[in-house]
Amino acid sequence: MGGEDHERRAPFQAVVLADSFNVTFRPFTLERPKALLPLCGVPMLEYTMEFLEAQGVEEAFVFCCAHYDQVIDQLKKKWKLRHKDDEDAPGERYVTGRMKVVPIISTSCVSVGEAMRIIYDEGVVSSDFVLITGDTVASFDLKSALAEHKRRRKADKSAIMTMVVKRAETRALRKRWGDHDLVLQIDPDTKQVLGYEEEPNNKNYVNVDVSSCFLDRSQVEIREDLVDCYVDVCAPEVLGLFQDNFDYQNLRRDFVGGVLSEEELGNKIYAYELSPGVEYAARIHNPRSYDAVSRDVWAHWLFPIEVGQTRAFTSRTHNAGIVRRGIQDCMQDAGVSASRSVEVGNDCQIGEGTTIGDNSKIHASFVGKGCRIGRNVELNCCHLLDGVNVVDGARIHFSMLSDGVAVQEGAVVSEGCLLGSGVVVGKDHVVPAFSRVSVIRQTQEDSDSEEELESPAVVEGAAEEAKEGEAWDATLVGEGGKGLPWSAKNSQTRREWRRHSISPHYAQLEAAGMAGALPETSDGEDRSDDSETDETDSEGLELDPEEVFHSEVRETFLRCVKERFDQTNALIELNALKIAEDRTFADCARFIFTTIVGLCFPVAKTVSKEYKDLYASDSLDLADKLHRAKFLKHLKSLLSEWGNLLQRFLKNEDDQVELLLTFEEYCSDDGVFHAENGSMCAEGFCQVLQLLYDSEVISEEAILSWAEEKESAEEEDKVFLEKARPFVAWLAEADEESDEYSSEEEGEDSDED
Repeated sequence: MGGEDHERRAPFQAVVLADSFNVTFRPFTLERPKALLPLCGVPMLEYTMEFLEAQGVEEAFVFCCAHYDQVIDQLKKKWKLRHKDDEDAPGERYVTGRMKVVPIISTSCVSVGEAMRIIYDEGVVSSDFVLITGDTVASFDLKSALAEHKRRRKADKSAIMTMVVKRAETRALRKRWGDHDLVLQIDPDTKQVLGYEEEPNNKNYVNVDVSSCFLDRSQVEIREDLVDCYVDVCAPEVLGLFQDNFDYQNLRRDFVGGVLSEEELGNKIYAYELSPGVEYAARIHNPRSYDAVSRDVWAHWLFPIEVGQTRAFTSRTHNAGIVRRGIQDCMQDAGVSASRSVEVGNDCQIGEGTTIGDNSKIHASFVGKGCRIGRNVELNCCHLLDGVNVVDGARIHFSMLSDGVAVQEGAVVSEGCLLGSGVVVGKDHVVPAFSRVSVIRQTQEDSDSEEELESPAVVEGAAEEAKEGEAWDATLVGEGGKGLPWSAKNSQTRREWRRHSISPHYAQLEAAGMAGALPETSDGEDRSDDSETDETDSEGLELDPEEVFHSEVRETFLRCVKERFDQTNALIELNALKIAEDRTFADCARFIFTTIVGLCFPVAKTVSKEYKDLYASDSLDLADKLHRAKFLKHLKSLLSEWGNLLQRFLKNEDDQVELLLTFEEYCSDDGVFHAENGSMCAEGFCQVLQLLYDSEVISEEAILSWAEEKESAEEEDKVFLEKARPFVAWLAEADEESDEYSSEEEGEDSDED
């Protein structure tokens, strides 16, 4: 009874992660945390805090890490910050109407998992709590989700988490929010989550563990129409699980995936689905979702929560006030100065103190406070933060500009760009599409991993380096410009940046499943920001799972070669990748082998420049006997070093046959190998087959099985079988002789008996 009274008296608590532990908004987040980026003129974190307070949360523990001082300063503007041990006077919250806000600071935390362990050590959570990120905006009945969670907990203490999800009926809507493809397996009766898979490897089918899913239930729903809102109602045991398992770093991939896979522990996760069209929640993952959520907030999807600028002009379809009084009068009331010839389309917000020159056109854009927009300027679907200066005749399309950016006369900022604070674009210069520009130099050690702390110390050092007189990149920002490139360091990150930009072309193409066709910009600029290193980018942005995995295996193996990993460590690295991507051993083996073969030729354009020195410097024509001998000698050396690793990944004869089929694709420049020049190896196909056999990587049985399978193929698919005929025939004859010899021995043994 006493325990129930304690539970009843326990405060309604929330944990707010004010650090998102990702770098999808770089270079914006080099100088301020993502949670403080303005959304319709108001920091994201303020939406999160207002939502929690409106839902009756009594204690909010705000975890701060990168740029923690800025987060603290922002919180102080609206809430009286408290220490975790401060005691409220009886009924104080009901008198003040404000929740208790307690910051928890760590300057070295690098992941959500580590943050959860720090919160556990603080001992501040005493009951079921809400876990939410500071870049989430929401307006729904949180108390209802909490009540449903507590009802389950009362009946079953193993119900440790309830995830809030919302329905998005079309793929286009999900892609509008910048979300990854998500497949959930849910018990339709209890709403228990049985499977959680982001970016499934195969879009045509879902892996279901029949033995566990249908053990005590008659049906399971496969839901791909749901979006994860990243709002969770958690039991205190969740923090304990993070404390007990240091492998839990990422909240979804590691923790949720781990709980669902560790069925023997009995912990359960449930889903709480929001009412479509009535309730709203969304997390801002990237620029794409930033743009979408901005428009949702602007359209009052957060009603009744209203968080907006003190003064701002907004244009809406059928706005009676504008029709009646005129647009300039309405702007003047909002503190905006604009010429009579200015055209402001629907769906715009313009901050107080902004001035707009003659004949400028603004369409579906968000302009911050104190901006100066010159004459004949065009702004189309842009986000300009405070103090941006756009000079006469400039054009900006589908891009984001941070505080204090200056775009000089006649300049063009092409779609998908992110320009960091203080960047200057020179007169008449065209910034290439999808460029990321900063006045802070990107260090060689810096990683563009999506899960990394924004280190203030690194940022400050890089900024000093850039200000000590090193030249700005004129090819990027033009003569008289000021800025340095912030580049993706691998093709996958580059595709992610483009895929999740606010470019409408990618939003539309991806939603239609046609991201492979990349339309040209109106100014004719090449969209590839690094065509020398990633030819696939110039062809489009579709994230073909096979192509991505091939790239990951290749780069992981090349890193092992470059850093001189021994076989054991290389095996651990590649096996970890296999597990993370839910692939087979054969999938790894075939891409390891094609990478090994590729090392015998000059580096392909799809390979990162950092591995260029690992590749042969001279082109080879394998039709020439001397060139072929040189190639085979090099390949034999590589197989002697890495053959054992290949054998570890080739578990059976079928795996070996699959490797040979993949080698055919490689030699045909087919599939994921379309840009790797594997056709240079075609003339040596037969000799490579023999080398694999001699190195004991491929067995005789596998080669003969491959040949038998190819015999029934169409004539055009027998090209490499014909090349391999001499070696296959020799193997077959040797196999027959071996069989005859075995038969003779058996006959002699029977005669002796």
